[in-house]
Amino acid sequence: MKSKITLLIASALAAVPFASHGQGVLNGGFELYDPNSRFLQGWHAVGGAGQDYGAIVNGQSGSLLDLVTATPDGLFVAMAGATAGLEGIPFGNYWLFARGPASTIEQQILVPTETGSLQFRAFGVALAAINVYIDGVAHQAMLRAPVETHEPIPYGLADVWVDMSAYQGKSVSIKFRMESIVGLDGIFLSPDRVPEPGMMALCGMGALALLGLRRSQPD
Repeated sequence: MKSKITLLIASALAAVPFASHGQGVLNGGFELYDPNSRFLQGWHAVGGAGQDYGAIVNGQSGSLLDLVTATPDGLFVAMAGATAGLEGIPFGNYWLFARGPASTIEQQILVPTETGSLQFRAFGVALAAINVYIDGVAHQAMLRAPVETHEPIPYGLADVWVDMSAYQGKSVSIKFRMESIVGLDGIFLSPDRVPEPGMMALCGMGALALLGLRRSQPD
């Protein structure tokens, strides 16, 4: 499946057709994170307390973010490793953790012409804790499917998507705004199209019902 999608990365790569990327860069570029330099390429992060993590390293724009293995107090954005818990995340070695309200990460990208949706895996979606803005306009992030885990996950873990069909071939700013405790992983642009609203509502209700059934079942 990964051979059919373009992962969300810098504009130069985003302009290349989907099939030519192959597996590409995981996690919207999160795998580019360097724990030694603390540099995450591409994303401009701002913490909920107003702390700006933006930086330019070797001519590349990005953010300087700490690698955490536990959840410290405060309003911040940080990277988390595979040992930080939360089954179902990460896809690779790293995922992004934010503590809201109003923590953000943002990146300018060129949307390939065959793009149908922006997709990502999220922790915290049950609290409507993640808002997605495209060129400053809020877009509803919709549940694609709950993620099954062996242990109960507070606030839910799910695959989510946003309709991007109106932005095909355009250079846009994509911003994630986190209003509570949120994890993000596996961000990518996909040719898959979000169903019409009526069909999406039915699918979402069924997925939520299935998630509720799994949670209610005894261990």
